Order: sequence, then structure tokens, then C-alpha cells
Amino acid sequence: MLISEEVEVQCINTNKKYYIGKDYPWQPKGIMIVKVEDLSDGSHATIEYLCDYCLEEGVKTIVSTDWRTYNKHKNNIINKDACKRHIFEKQKDIGIFKQNEKIILPKDYIANYYIELYYKLGFPPKTKHINEENKFNPNFPSFSMIRNTFGNINNLKNYCNISIKVYKYTENELLNLLTEYINKYGYPEDKRKTFRSKNNLPAYKVYSERFGDNLADIIELCGFKLSEDDRYIIEHRCRKNEINKEQAINIIYKMQKQLDVPLIYDDFRGSNTKNHISINDIIRIWGSMNNMKEELGLIINQESMIDKMKSKEEMLEDMKFFINQLNRLPSTKEINENKNMLNCTAYHRYFGGINNVFMELGYIPNKKLISLHMTNEDIINIYKEFIEDKNITPSYYYCQHVYKLPSPKTIIRRFNCSWNEFILMLGFEPNEQNKYGTICNANDGTLCFSTQECIIHNYFLKLDLQNLDKECLYRDFVNNDTLINICGYKRCDWMFEYNNKVYIIEYFGLIGNKKYEKELK
Repeated sequence: MLISEEVEVQCINTNKKYYIGKDYPWQPKGIMIVKVEDLSDGSHATIEYLCDYCLEEGVKTIVSTDWRTYNKHKNNIINKDACKRHIFEKQKDIGIFKQNEKIILPKDYIANYYIELYYKLGFPPKTKHINEENKFNPNFPSFSMIRNTFGNINNLKNYCNISIKVYKYTENELLNLLTEYINKYGYPEDKRKTFRSKNNLPAYKVYSERFGDNLADIIELCGFKLSEDDRYIIEHRCRKNEINKEQAINIIYKMQKQLDVPLIYDDFRGSNTKNHISINDIIRIWGSMNNMKEELGLIINQESMIDKMKSKEEMLEDMKFFINQLNRLPSTKEINENKNMLNCTAYHRYFGGINNVFMELGYIPNKKLISLHMTNEDIINIYKEFIEDKNITPSYYYCQHVYKLPSPKTIIRRFNCSWNEFILMLGFEPNEQNKYGTICNANDGTLCFSTQECIIHNYFLKLDLQNLDKECLYRDFVNNDTLINICGYKRCDWMFEYNNKVYIIEYFGLIGNKKYEKELK
């Protein structure tokens, strides 16, 4: 039950046109008294309401929040307001309930919203369209809810009697797009990475449904003539077409006949072709090269295996030299094809992974697979330490670019919860101004770690301040050597000059956290 009838609203440039249109006395840097029903949907004005569920229990609980958040929690199905303690009871009344720790929605509820979006767009909505709609309309079911209820988007389309095979391109348009890509970048090396919107190509599934699931045939339809080796590589690049044991044996016997000397490790370097098999497939099928030779009756050259053994220091030196040659970090394919160093399997055996080798050499590798061997407790601890060290509530998108943190996608998959629910699990208060806690850009383009910081920064921009700067290292303007060591790499939120004096501003965004408050004292 809404209590507030009128609230104070600060006059800023972004709400000028809206409130003047409603005949309110807007004045620069002034404050207006506005009726609650006249507030804009995105207003941050503070309102108060009573929890209807507490009233049913005979308890009067007043909740204070901003108008924007209040609007997000409103629902057309049930006209009740809930405090944090009763939020799950409201979800049950709406029709949301938990089954095996997954939120399940009624199928008709999801179908109605999906059909409405279908007619709005004019074509079957994809995952990105669903996520975009969910940002602007919090009542619209998220993709995770759709997946929990239907399993996948195609099942939802079938339920709504919407055709799955609705094509945006004709066959000629599809072939022309692929031709343009090949002329520019060469033959596709990876179906998933190649066939995506950033390369101006639709998903590979669109091609396979039209032309069949053979990429080599599709490329030849574009007018290109593939050699036998090129066709073989393209057809066997994905695991779906990986070679079996019988094919591998035939290739190995051909290699042995052609070379006419005992096969050694270097003979299997490189990728698969019609007349060559990689060491990775030998290990996948037989476990080791010696096992393969023993089974096929080939000569086991033990001396060559001893020559391949190197110390960890020598392996690191080889990798460092190779990185300097390329002026970048090599891929696993490039490492396996380099005959002057051991392959990726050897590095993984001694260092636990290629990324660990890069980190030991002082490089920042790809973030992929960093959390593969982490337990849930490890993930929780590393995030807690990061938040307490940075003194900010991190957003979903901010954490994607911090290498040492497990990916936010891993968090959502591991803990089966939203990003804000995970932040609450850690004992911190999420950013309620934005559903996803995204970092904000101020009016001058400065990056802010929360909407509160963005509001403060925009306020500073309106004042007559000189040399306004954000996220400055304390050590850059501290003269005392002892203080410089104490400061380390800590940063202040703002620094500016006013009336020939330098001011340093620190915004305490984690008030309520015990460890954070101890640091403040």
C-alpha cells in the first residue's frame, strides 16, 4: 500500500521537459513538490509504502525505496506490495514457485508475453530480444525462466504455434554473405566463432537447415573449389566429424609407408589432413604414442622419447621465446605445430594448463576456464575479498573484465541465481537502482561504478570546479614516503580544485558491511 502522496524532486536538466509539460514550477537547481502519480517512471525520488503481507499479520511495516524500483516490483496480476521478508510469498501469489531450486513460471503466462513481443517485432524473438525486453519491462520473463519452464526457445515457439523456420535471408543472400566473408578472411576455421552477427553472418544452423550440415559443400556452392586437404580439414574440424579409430589406423599406416622410418613425435605435429593425424587424436584414441605403436606393431623409439623430456625451466624458456617471436600469446594450435617446443599436453601435465604458463611468465591470458577447478566456496571467498578490497559493489559487466574473478556467467550457472541475489548471498547490498547493477557513464562519458556515483559526478559537473578527476591514485598526490607505501594502489573517488584549494572526495558505498565499517574507523 503506497503511503506517499507528494515527494520532493530536484530540478535537473533531464527532467526539465517532462515536469514543465505537467505544469510544475521547474527552476534550475531548485526543488519541486510533485504528486506521486505524476512522477516519471525512471524517477529516483524516495517514496514510502506499507507491506500488505505484514498488515495481514497485524504488523505495520513501512518500507522506503525509490519510485523507479517500486515500479519495477509492481505487477498486474496481484496488486500487493511486499517487503524483503515477504517477497517470495508475493512470487507465489503471482504464480512463480520453486521446483528443484529453479524458478518455474506458468506456461500461459510466458506464452502471452512472448506472443506480444512476437507481434511487436514482426518475427520470432531470439534470446537477445528477450533479454533486451526484460531490461525495460521487469514483468517480462527472463531467458533463464523460459529455459526452466520450456527447456529451450523452440519448445516455447511450438507451444505458441509459431513457426521455428522463419528465415530472414534468401538462399542467394546467405551464399553472398559467406562469399564476402571468405574473400575477406579466408575459409572459416570455427563454426561457432565465424557464423555470428559481428562477422555479418547468421548462425550456422541457418545454413545447415537450408543447405545441409556439411560446411565444405556450402563453401563450394559459393563458387570456391576446395583441394582434398582443405575439404578434409573443414569436414573434420568439429568434434561432430572427428576421425574414428579405424580412420586413424589407416592414416598412420600411410604415414609409416610414406616416411619409411620409425615414426617420432614430430611427425604428428599440426592439424589433421587426409594423410596426416595430429598428436591430440592419438592421445584421445590410445592415451599415448607408445600405446598406439604397441597396438599397431610399430617400432617404439624410446631414445626419441627421452630426447623430448625437458625441465620446467626449459619449457618456460621455450614458451617465452615463442611469445617474443609472435609478439602475442600463441594459440594451442600454434604451440602444437611448433617443432622446437613440447606440445600443449606436456605443458598442461606440468603446469596444470596453458593459462598457468602464461601467468607464470607475467602475461594476462584469456579468462576462459579460470574457474574450472574452483569450488563454490573458493568463488565466494575470492569475490568477498575483491569487494572488500575495492570498496565497491561490482556490476555484472565490470566483473567480466577482471581476469582473476570467475566469470559472472559461471556465478549464475553455479549458484542458480541472479547477479543481485549472488551479491546478497555474499552479505553486501546490491545496486537497486539498476536490475543488473551495470556500471554507468556520466554526462561527460566518465565511467562510474554505480548509479549513485553517476548522480554525484553529474552534480559536480554543474558546479564551477577545476581539474575534476575520478579514480585517482592516492600515491600520485601524497608527498610523504611512508604514506605512499600505505596507500599502495588505493584510489579516491574524486579530486578537484575549488577556490585554489584541492579537495579529495570519497563516497562510502558499502555502509552496513561490518568489515567495511571497521576500515572506515
